[in-house]
Amino acid sequence: KDEKFASKYTSRSPQSKKQYPTPSYEGTNLEFFIKNKNGVNARALYLKNGMMRVLAGSEFMSKQQNPFMSSDVENVVKVISDNLCRLIEDFDFSTPSRASKVMTGTSTNGWVVWKTSEGKTLDEIVRKKFEEDEDDSCLE
Repeated sequence: KDEKFASKYTSRSPQSKKQYPTPSYEGTNLEFFIKNKNGVNARALYLKNGMMRVLAGSEFMSKQQNPFMSSDVENVVKVISDNLCRLIEDFDFSTPSRASKVMTGTSTNGWVVWKTSEGKTLDEIVRKKFEEDEDDSCLE
């Protein structure tokens, strides 16, 4: 089971994707949210290794409504209605998009779906800020 989990959710070739640092606000990681009309109410942290940690208590589409749900995720959820389930433990996903797909039950771009409480996307907070800082350092 651990090997299956590791290969499906946590594997990442160092060369395959650019790693972005975790932004912080007053010494803590920024929280990102997904809320939608279907009752999805998920909270997560973007981690330094590029993973998305969805926090316990997040509510999202149940297996009947969700083609992206896997058995590893099923092991840490509690069904709360026909359409929704609740995460009972924090769960790390390999990418923001993988996390948003499981939360919404649809194919999504996690970089734009996950937002801060102020409405800024993960892309705006992490990728663009990091790339701006990189560009500034090249000018020095």
